Amino acid sequence: MDRQRLETFVREEYPRVVAAVGFACGDRAAAEDAVQDVLTTTLERGFEVANLRAWVVAAALNRVRSGVRRRGAEGRAFERLLRRPTPVGSPPPERDDVVLAVLRSLPERQRQITALHYLLDMSISEVAATLEVSDGTVKTQLHRAREALRSRLDHLPAGEHDGEDDRVRR
Repeated sequence: MDRQRLETFVREEYPRVVAAVGFACGDRAAAEDAVQDVLTTTLERGFEVANLRAWVVAAALNRVRSGVRRRGAEGRAFERLLRRPTPVGSPPPERDDVVLAVLRSLPERQRQITALHYLLDMSISEVAATLEVSDGTVKTQLHRAREALRSRLDHLPAGEHDGEDDRVRR
């Protein structure tokens, strides 16, 4: 891998890749560490890859996934915290917090595919190649994610979202 190509990638793609990996795994700090580790390894070992963005995303997701396995108890505690009812008299959650909580409640694969497709603007085939699944799997998981999001957002109490503008569209 030549240094110029890697520098161009860091300048043009790095923030979006970190954001998407962070969203997909639910931990931006872990995503940033994983992406940096992958880029360092790529530079040190001189890997040559055709689609650098897809390769970095896949490798970073794998690294994060390995870390998540080691921190399973922490993740389960976080999920319990998200499900905790809001204390009486507390202000309603911000709309973005509610939407993010709903997005985080998606199954891991749906969350990953949603992040890559919508946050990185990857095509169906790019997402499929990155995650090493079929195009049909990506389409099915995106459909299921959108349906789950629509259903969960539609069932929020009035005032927690503004209706049509916040709904996930097909």
